[in-house]
Amino acid sequence: MLSMKQKEDTRSTGNGTLIFTWIALLLLTGLTVWIAGVNTDRHGVAVNIIIASVKAGLVLFVFMRLKYESLFFRLILLLIVITLTAIMALTFLDVLYR
Repeated sequence: MLSMKQKEDTRSTGNGTLIFTWIALLLLTGLTVWIAGVNTDRHGVAVNIIIASVKAGLVLFVFMRLKYESLFFRLILLLIVITLTAIMALTFLDVLYR
């Protein structure tokens, strides 16, 4: 008999979800390339970072199966992402106002 954790690990993501995620990643990558080609001055970098974050979230939740992990693990990961975002933002602000 399987324990509750083993039952969770045997779940599989449907092909429709995987294909939808793959198409979304392709579209977001195309949007990133398009924004990089458009003259958006300072806002282009911020928009591309937001798009990259969305793409990373899709990969984490769908392909790395984070949606099946415990709430504690997801909250710790969220704290790490927020910390990394703050460090990146402070670095960009430092470079921007030098």
